[in-house]
Amino acid sequence: MYLYAVPRCQSVELYDLDKVWGGAHISLGKWDGTETQGIAKFNELKQWLANTSQFKQGSSWHPTKSVIDPIQHTLKCGLPWYMVHIKNSKTLDKIHHYIIDNNYAKSMGNDLHISAIPSGSHNTAKLDGIKNVITDSNVDWVVAFVRVEKGKDGKTYIERKGEAKILATI
Repeated sequence: MYLYAVPRCQSVELYDLDKVWGGAHISLGKWDGTETQGIAKFNELKQWLANTSQFKQGSSWHPTKSVIDPIQHTLKCGLPWYMVHIKNSKTLDKIHHYIIDNNYAKSMGNDLHISAIPSGSHNTAKLDGIKNVITDSNVDWVVAFVRVEKGKDGKTYIERKGEAKILATI
């Protein structure tokens, strides 16, 4: 089970950024305990996110162009993909450290990024389109607790077990 920062609603463009993992997301940590324990821990995290004085009540966080830094890589099959780093985000840094420091999940590394593969069929065919989709101020981002499983049919299935709105840092 994983903790991701994700757009509350995955538009076609956001989903196309990384179809394999359910669309645009930022990996915050991995939970190795039972699902019941994980949901209980997630509910504690959700309370902290809603009640801490470090965040502006009634606000909403989303990546802005000032905090993203895309780097192009090439996949083994020759397709381009972008690792869109999230830099200088006090909000995500606080959340990520809180998750790790309080044993809500194991770290998956300190490199907070969104994987983006140009889809070719939508606004995400080029880097500027990817940046515009990720930084859309009309899209709220949430922390989601998700289960990822491979089905008997070989497909990857992602199920959200809970979500909590990300408020902007004061």
